[in-house]
Amino acid sequence: MSLAPVASPFRSTRYEIRDAAGDLVAVHCRVDSRDGKQMWWEQPDGTKGLGGQPLADLPLFGIERLDGRSIVVVCEGEKAAEALQKRGIPAVGTVTGAAATPGHSALAELTGRSVILWPDADEVGRAHMDRVGAGLVGIAAEICRIDWQDAPDHGDADDYLAMGLDPEPLIDAAVQAPLKGNPVADRSEEHTSELQS
Repeated sequence: MSLAPVASPFRSTRYEIRDAAGDLVAVHCRVDSRDGKQMWWEQPDGTKGLGGQPLADLPLFGIERLDGRSIVVVCEGEKAAEALQKRGIPAVGTVTGAAATPGHSALAELTGRSVILWPDADEVGRAHMDRVGAGLVGIAAEICRIDWQDAPDHGDADDYLAMGLDPEPLIDAAVQAPLKGNPVADRSEEHTSELQS
């Protein structure tokens, strides 16, 4: 009698972080289990850690895949960006975590592109994308932001696609309403308008 394979309670993923030329810079390792997730960094030679390299200096995940594409979606994290990439949508992910922000050298790779910010659906995630957007002022040709009004708490692009939803309407709506000036100020004005309405 043969036994059916037992599904592993762990899922391990290794995200390769490459620069725009395609050279491997670091590997972000992730293990998902019933108890949550664990993440750590490895250098290209397998040594744990980043060897002193600041998180802010790491390239955006997927930047080497953009080629000459003029429109790109920026997500928080590799998982959300990869979900869009698998749908054929040009996307990159920040790798700093929501508490930090990609530095100028990482964001400069988006020079001249129209950038669509897709924040996680929580205050930390929105604040993260606000800072990313502020860093893109003077770099991106245009900055837009996804507005997923019915998002569950902490929902991101990966969750959206897992629900069987089509991201194109959200992306099209964002492109039709680019942000003006500093995205942090824009969102503050939106919040003030909502309070006054």
